[in-house]
Order: sequence, then C-alpha cells, then structure tokens
Amino acid sequence: MKTKYTYSDGGAKKAYPKLAKRTGNCVIRAIAHATQQPYKKVWKEMLQISSETGYFPNNPKVSVKYLEKFGFEEIKYGKSKIRMNDVGESMAENLKNQWAILYIRKHWVAIKDNVVYDAWDSTKNSWGKSPIVYRSYVKTN
Repeated sequence: MKTKYTYSDGGAKKAYPKLAKRTGNCVIRAIAHATQQPYKKVWKEMLQISSETGYFPNNPKVSVKYLEKFGFEEIKYGKSKIRMNDVGESMAENLKNQWAILYIRKHWVAIKDNVVYDAWDSTKNSWGKSPIVYRSYVKTN
C-alpha cells in the first residue's frame, strides 16, 4: 500500500508566524508530531540539549536523546534498503494509531497509520520512487 502524504508544518507557523517556509526544521516538526508536544516547546527543549552537548538540534545526539525522554526507541535498518512504503505499511499494521518518525536521506518525517505529515511531499524521491528509510523511531512504552 502506498504511503500517503498530508501537509503539516508541525505547528511552526503558529509558533513563529514570520518563519520562512523552508527552514531546515524537519527534526523539530517530526518530533512535535510524534510526541504531540507544541512546536515551540520542542524547539526550546532541544535547544537546551544542544547548548549542553554542543551539537545542533538536527544531530542525532540531540534528537535521539530528546526522543528517549518520551519512550521512543531507535530502529536501524542498515544497508537493507527498506522503502518508506514498506515501513509505513508495516507500522500501520503493527502500530495502529501510533506516531513514529522515519529518517530518510537527510530528512526526518512523522508518520501515523501510513500517512506522512511533512511540509512537502517526501513520500517520493527525485526518481519518483518511495525513499529508503535508514532508521525509525517508535514508542516502546
């Protein structure tokens, strides 16, 4: 089953009305969805972790630490070349009505019930294929 796409900025425009549309904030958007936290709160808390670690919020050393606080666990797919459609379908089956995050090439997206919530349609790569998922984050508790 093909993964669907729904436009969402994760609450960015509400939190920061003058924010440019393309700002490199995919980590914040995805985490705001998956944790059901307000965008501004996620942004501030991740900046706090960033200031403590010295890494930018989009570095996994910050984002994974933040997600662990909410009970999310990282699943690595290695070199298996698993496509978003396959991961989305499996999650829709096994994690009904539950948020997760997918990391595709240099981009983070929130997914729930095989629907990707993102500021652009990331369900297809530049060749029109379902992108490869390198790792995902799912809630374990």
